[in-house]
Amino acid sequence: MSKLNTLIAERMSLIKPSPTMAVTKMAAEMKAAGKDIIGLGAGEPDFDTPDHIKNAAIEAIKNGETKYTAVDGTPALKKAIAKKFYKDNSIKYNIVFGEDAERFDERKLSEAIKIADLEELILSLESGFDTFIGEKGLKISGGQRQKIAIARALYANSNILIMSSSSNSKYLG
Repeated sequence: MSKLNTLIAERMSLIKPSPTMAVTKMAAEMKAAGKDIIGLGAGEPDFDTPDHIKNAAIEAIKNGETKYTAVDGTPALKKAIAKKFYKDNSIKYNIVFGEDAERFDERKLSEAIKIADLEELILSLESGFDTFIGEKGLKISGGQRQKIAIARALYANSNILIMSSSSNSKYLG
């Protein structure tokens, strides 16, 4: 073997398999074994983009929305996400919004609910904390939505809580 070939062979032996490709391969094997998974190892889902997302992307391009946005998203996106969470998630989720399971604190949640005066509401609901509140919280009153927002701020240990009017719920949800 020539000196150049030896050098190339030595260098090639230093190249390690791609962790991304290893995860992608593992996901494909699990899927082939009948596991219900979505492989995201290659940085994209292993299914076709749904039509409503394709159509929204086309509309965004037509509207000139082709530049990078703020890291936390556009105001319209944040409003849509908030609406989705109110519609599709429980009272508990709306209070502990964004808290990861390892950091969830039942005592802190109970304290926030007590201070926000939500105990009676939660006890009156068949599913308690796990009650879904519907789009814009329409399954509960404006005052109850307000109390959930207050409990969320208390649970998050917010340093500042700004309230335009404690009796006006039109700004919540």
